[in-house]
Order: sequence, then structure tokens, then C-alpha cells
Amino acid sequence: MTTSAVDIAETLSSFTPLLGTLGDIPEKPLINSLTMAAEDILDVKAGAVALWTVLSNELNKSKDGRTMSIVYLIDSILVNADDCKMFHDVAMKNMRETLTYVIQNSKLADKAERLVNIWSNDRKYDTSSFKGVFQEFRDAKLRPSAAGAPQGRDDDGAD
Repeated sequence: MTTSAVDIAETLSSFTPLLGTLGDIPEKPLINSLTMAAEDILDVKAGAVALWTVLSNELNKSKDGRTMSIVYLIDSILVNADDCKMFHDVAMKNMRETLTYVIQNSKLADKAERLVNIWSNDRKYDTSSFKGVFQEFRDAKLRPSAAGAPQGRDDDGAD
């Protein structure tokens, strides 16, 4: 059965408040519950895009500690959710911008880079479009005039 717009709205209406309870320390049971809830809408592109939008919005308003918890949730969805091909495509397309945001806090850069290295070693993830963001970040930090992390961009600007 294909997920409808109503199903997506209903799932996100319960998913979003639960996501708001995710704290500084990634709680595996909560991440598992969120991952299972996300699975309900990942069989259609609209669901994958809507979920990514919710996660991105939450990431953008998160404090440093919650940032990696949200990234770990994204990882959990990518690794554990059945039928997540559409979410995978949306996530990988937007990952450069997401990682650029995450590594602006250098304490999180090492954790995020380790996660991307794990993704790189898993043949189902093409990290070529964003893996270089870590070297760019290190290079920017080494330049005396660097103000911080490089800004993310869409390589093709298309959806």
C-alpha cells in the first residue's frame, strides 16, 4: 500500500514532538522508535522529502549537543529503515550542507567524520559529493583569515 499525504501528515504529527524530546545524549530506544515511525512514510518521495525537511529544521534549531543526536537518527534511518531508497537519495543530496552545519562546531567534526567514514566503507553510500567537506574545514581552520567552516552548496541546484 502506498503512503498518502494524510498518512505522511499523521506520521509527522506524532514524529515531530517525539523528535523534540531527543536530547544531548543519543538515546538508542528513542532513536529506534523514531526510526520505526519514519519507516511508515519512506515508500514515497513526498514522505522522504517531508521527513528530511522536519529533520533539517530540527537540526537548524538544535543546540550543539542535540546536533549529533539528530545526525545519529539520520544514520539510523539510513541503516535500519526498510524501503528507504528515496530517503537515502534525499539525504545524500543534502548531506554536504548538513555536514557543513554540523562541523562548524569542531568538537562535533571528529564524530561526524567517523560516521561518514563508516558510510564510505559501506558500498551502498556514495559519499563522494560531501566527504571532502572535512578537509575543506581543516584547511579553513589552518588559514589565518578563516572565519569558520565553508558554506554548503548544491552542486547542481536541482531538486
